[in-house]
Amino acid sequence: MRHKISSADRNFLAAFESCELSTANFHHREHLRLAYILLVQLSLNDAQSKLKKDLLQFLEFNGINNTKYHETLTWAWLLAVRHFMCKSEPMQDSELFMKDNQILLDKEIMYTHYTHKLINSELARKTVLEADLEPIPLYE
Repeated sequence: MRHKISSADRNFLAAFESCELSTANFHHREHLRLAYILLVQLSLNDAQSKLKKDLLQFLEFNGINNTKYHETLTWAWLLAVRHFMCKSEPMQDSELFMKDNQILLDKEIMYTHYTHKLINSELARKTVLEADLEPIPLYE
């Protein structure tokens, strides 16, 4: 059995893609939920491409400068979600996955892989940079 998504996950994705979600209700947890949903449906690289496109569309629709988008963090969190998906028993939906992997809700865990200096750099915002502390595991 593989990881799955629920009808609530599909509705969430559709609302995000159509920019119906409020920016006031779109935070770290929602980014992780999107990552999980996309990784259930797509390869890692396709999930990254779609997530980037959709996040930039969401920012533009809401009148938010696209400099808010962070390439390295988007990639790193996709890898982190994928890491925990590979380590977890298959889940029925994103809510169960998040409940079972609450460590992902701690945004500070990314600083076990990246220094603040790297993450805060303009280059990291614009392109994917490798972790400078400890790599996030990759899976085939």
